[in-house]
Amino acid sequence: MFCLPKYSYLALFFLVALGVTLVNAFCPNSIAIVSRSFIIPAALLWYCSSVSEVNKYVVLALFFAWLGDILLIFDAKLLFRKLSVSSYLVMQVFFIAAFKEQHKDFSLREFLMGAVLYGSYLLIFLMNIFPHLEDMKLYAVIYGLTISYLGCLSIMFFFQSPNWDRFFLFFGVLVFSIRDVMLTYNKYYFHADKITFPIILTYSIGLLFILYNFIRF
Repeated sequence: MFCLPKYSYLALFFLVALGVTLVNAFCPNSIAIVSRSFIIPAALLWYCSSVSEVNKYVVLALFFAWLGDILLIFDAKLLFRKLSVSSYLVMQVFFIAAFKEQHKDFSLREFLMGAVLYGSYLLIFLMNIFPHLEDMKLYAVIYGLTISYLGCLSIMFFFQSPNWDRFFLFFGVLVFSIRDVMLTYNKYYFHADKITFPIILTYSIGLLFILYNFIRF
């Protein structure tokens, strides 16, 4: 499909992630926000060059992640903020659909481990930030439940097949969810971009390990 070796696209992804991270650390906020929209195309190139058969759900998830990044540029307006969160929500749904294709029967132990860990994570987060969410409370709850289910799946996969590949999946989803927490705290708790380049680091690292799962499986 592509003329360059597949590792060239992985290197490109690392370079883009590093460049965007540096831009977010040292450049004005308006430029930094726009730069974030380059991460997903680089991730998509790496994914497509690394698999013999592209998973349509993964591609759709990446498309809606990219759309969310674009809409986030205009999140000073409530409508665009809601559309951005909705796009990220659809991204999670398509990732879940992709994981479901790898689904095996989980034991009660595996389910409880995932439900307890991510249920506690979601509860603690909402207890801290929910009063500050203003008109986004419903969106936050739905999004939080969705990514918690995604995280729950990653934990169940790990406890079912405890190996490095499944650990990387669990780690990727966890880091990705931490990025969402930092974005939320910036917007609704600090009311300023106090956390900048860690958001890009967690976004890039989370994507790296989530996509690695779909490349390996």
